[in-house]
Formats: sequence, C-alpha cells, structure tokens
Amino acid sequence: MRDLGLLSRAKKEVPLSIIHRILHTHFYYGYFEWGGKIYKGTYQPIINKSLFDEVQEVLNRNCKAPIKKGKPFKYRGLLQCVLCGCSVVGDEVIKKLATTGEMKKYVYYHCTQGRGKCSLDSFKEEELDGYFELAFGELFLLP
Repeated sequence: MRDLGLLSRAKKEVPLSIIHRILHTHFYYGYFEWGGKIYKGTYQPIINKSLFDEVQEVLNRNCKAPIKKGKPFKYRGLLQCVLCGCSVVGDEVIKKLATTGEMKKYVYYHCTQGRGKCSLDSFKEEELDGYFELAFGELFLLP
C-alpha cells in the first residue's frame, strides 16, 4: 500500500492493525458478521472462501509479533530519569585500555531522552551497583 501511495482517510499510511482487520473480514468472500454470527450476503464476493481460509492460516501461523530482546543489562527496565521521567537504559561500550592494550567491556546507563533533550549524564553500572548495595545491603547481594 505504501509503494502504491495509498493513504487512510486522515491522509496517513494505513496502520498495520487496519490491514490485519481487513484481512480477517468475511465480507470479501461473500459473507458478513452480525451479532457474533456469520451470514451469507447477496453481493458478489471479491475473493473465494479457499483464498480467505489460506490467508487466515498464514495469519494464525504468524500471529505472534517478534519479541524484541535487548541485552540483559542488570538494571534493565528498573530505572527512570529523575530529570524528565524517561526510561534509563544501558549501553555496552568496549574500550581499549591505554596501559595494556586489553579490550574491556563497560556498561553505561543514560536517559533515552524520549521527551526531548535531557541533561542527565551517563554513568557506569559499577556506580549503580554501589548505590543499590548501600540502599539494600545484603538483600542486593543475594543471587
């Protein structure tokens, strides 16, 4: 639809949810739904029932949206920016140590800035570990 330049009534791209609803509509093979029941219409169908059933099979097979899996950072989903209220997320950074030339991984947390520019500085995961240990003591050290 995008390639053909087809737009919604609001002159925007047609949302995927609308396309999904259209593909589930019995109307196109000559039937309609009323009060939870399906009735035969008196109009000429656009497609045949077998094509409709095939589409339903494909939709049902692929109905689960892929789950976005981020890196399993220790504090993922737990932190909120105190300045703007947005989520605080972790990023893995690999740095080369100047002294030994060894590559080392660090995790830095920062505001997503989802509501605009935010002045919260990024901070290392080790800093958060210290704060959580202070706040929760031995509870934090449990596996």
